[in-house]
Amino acid sequence: MSAQTESLIIRQLSQGNQAVFEQVYSEYYPRLVSFANGYLFDIDESKELVQNFFIDFWIKITEVKIENSIHSYLFTAVKNRCLNQIKKLNITDRKKLQYIEANLQSQLVVAPNKQLQDLELQLMLEVDKLPPQVKKILVLKYFKGNKRHEIAKLLGVSENTVKTQLQRGKKKLKSVLDNKMLHIFLSLM
Repeated sequence: MSAQTESLIIRQLSQGNQAVFEQVYSEYYPRLVSFANGYLFDIDESKELVQNFFIDFWIKITEVKIENSIHSYLFTAVKNRCLNQIKKLNITDRKKLQYIEANLQSQLVVAPNKQLQDLELQLMLEVDKLPPQVKKILVLKYFKGNKRHEIAKLLGVSENTVKTQLQRGKKKLKSVLDNKMLHIFLSLM
């Protein structure tokens, strides 16, 4: 895109030109979703994040200052939102883990031991069927309580790899387990 075209698009956007906004949206939405998914590893979450970005972008369109290019502005803004989302996820992960622990403790009192043992056995059997690295990471995270950065260091992989493997493992377990309590447990993990 030429500098003149870029400048014209930026000027039209700053004046609230809806047709230009829709053109920018159509051109960049799929690329931004793909870009966001590289950070979040969740396509639905990525779509929602980019959609919310464009809504906010349109609401504040006359106030937005695009310095260099529309491309770098959009990708930088989405990257920042992804990083903020990841920070939020880390905070909620700790809260979810506490909730799971409390819920399991209450289930120990309510559920008969045999039923709980069957549940744990079913979960462990399915975990054993996972690929070795996914299994290792799930066990370290959810059964031994290690943090992502600790797991990454232990296994010599990146934190992103740990996060991806955790998501794949949970997704696989959810797809094969039919027990309602296990689904609730896995959705909180």
